[in-house]
Amino acid sequence: AVDAALDACGRVVSMEGLGACRAELQALQAQLPAVAPVKAKQTLSGGGDGDSGGGGSAAAEAVQPPAAPTAPAAPTAPAAVSESPPPVAPVNVPVRGKSVWNNKDTWEEVDMTDWAVDCLADQIEGTEFPLTAKGFEGRGSVKLTRLREVAGHAQIIYFQGKTRFLFDLSFEIVWVADVDDKKFKGRLDVSDVIQDGDEDDVNMSAPFNPKTDAHAVVKELFTADGPVKASLMDSIRSFQAEFQGLTEQGIGIHRNTGTGVRSKRRVDLNKQAAEAEASQQAARQAQQQQEAVAQMTKQNPNCKVTL
Repeated sequence: AVDAALDACGRVVSMEGLGACRAELQALQAQLPAVAPVKAKQTLSGGGDGDSGGGGSAAAEAVQPPAAPTAPAAPTAPAAVSESPPPVAPVNVPVRGKSVWNNKDTWEEVDMTDWAVDCLADQIEGTEFPLTAKGFEGRGSVKLTRLREVAGHAQIIYFQGKTRFLFDLSFEIVWVADVDDKKFKGRLDVSDVIQDGDEDDVNMSAPFNPKTDAHAVVKELFTADGPVKASLMDSIRSFQAEFQGLTEQGIGIHRNTGTGVRSKRRVDLNKQAAEAEASQQAARQAQQQQEAVAQMTKQNPNCKVTL
């Protein structure tokens, strides 16, 4: 068997990897003991003595040598090995921006309000609209200069493997009109700016009363079907697209509003609290005065009290 294997190996020894195999087979052959040749075995039968006398016949029973082993088929060339890397077991890739601790997809909120306010301001501030009313063509324009007094929130919600980008904002926009080299300014009040909102959802108004023809022409720009509202909706859609397209790195940078710098465009919380306290104080004083007048009038119906 070793001889047959060596013979087959000799025919393909040039193939890669079989040289070492041939050497191993030769070493194995050298360790095998010598095998004596097989002789034929004879048996005698018949009457008479054991000589080759008359009447006797001899039958020879030869022991057949083992059949020569069949030479193994010539090995085929090894199949080409693909260079592609082995398959990798699937892993649970976290949703971008989600906290490491939230591996069970429980409810998680990330406050993005400050980032959202400044991003929206970048979309709005500096937009300019030329006057197009008859008789005012080329005589001036209106420019949106500042976003301020922003209230509301913008946040990312993670829950049960889903991510939602939510916002609900209201704000003021300062505008400046320049007509015939004369400038005047005012504000736009904008509210109900929400994700996936349309023109009917967003409320916009310009609280000023026109006193001149130039004022009237400017206010026409702020109507519901005017160019300012259309431009504002484009800005809100662009902001939403940028918000929803934030990368994990971008979310990580802006996720901790409480530890970051509060946008100056947002409502001043201290000022708002002071105004609320002053309003409540005035209401309490008015209530006390009414109660005092009622008490005095009850005690002396003829008494007239003037506050």
